Amino acid sequence: MATRALWLPIGIHFAWNVAEAGFGTAVSGKSSEFGGLIQTRLSGPTALTGGTFGPEAGLAGILTCLATAALLLRHAVRTDRARRAESIGHRVM
Repeated sequence: MATRALWLPIGIHFAWNVAEAGFGTAVSGKSSEFGGLIQTRLSGPTALTGGTFGPEAGLAGILTCLATAALLLRHAVRTDRARRAESIGHRVM
């Protein structure tokens, strides 16, 4: 919505997965069969580390995604890229 193109979310998703795999952590619950550039071992409460699913399921990952989404939504609203469905010719049911 912020850029009206798919390159930004695809790029962010790709970079996130490369960063997770590069540090040897699980990506969406799957560990890499090739290993990472750095071997890490997460320890601590599952709520913070994401447990076996990986960092994206932890509090830091969730808060990072929410903050980024809020900033992008704010940008979309300020640049008038976020409009109500009625204003662009769609009927709201």
